[in-house]
Amino acid sequence: MGIKVSPTLQRKIDSINELTEDAVERKMLRIAEDIVRLSPVDTGAFVNSWSFKDNLGGGRRKSSAGKPRGRNKESERGKSLNNLVNDILKTVDSGSTRGSVRSGLEVSAANYYFLNRAPHAISVDLKHGIQAQIRNLHG
Repeated sequence: MGIKVSPTLQRKIDSINELTEDAVERKMLRIAEDIVRLSPVDTGAFVNSWSFKDNLGGGRRKSSAGKPRGRNKESERGKSLNNLVNDILKTVDSGSTRGSVRSGLEVSAANYYFLNRAPHAISVDLKHGIQAQIRNLHG
């Protein structure tokens, strides 16, 4: 049994979905900017290990082993933010809901995650409290 949706109603539903998607993107972009701004930069490995995903698997993993120290902070942060923006646009625009995308009416409350898989991520967070700062800023 199927339900037929009028073209007018479908356009309204599509418009609401687009507005919601835009609001999610804006919020995620603000969080990404703060994550990158708060991340310390020495070799660039930590700041460039940030990923944005709709699941907890995988993500970028850069090691600082053997990398020169004292990297240009703004350059490394720029690379990281670029990666996160691309991740966000790809994930949110695709309507990703932790599984295959299906056409039709969808109401998603999927969880999104900012991940840092650098081998030294936990020790950096213990020293700089990035998670706590982001929670204080964005809830």
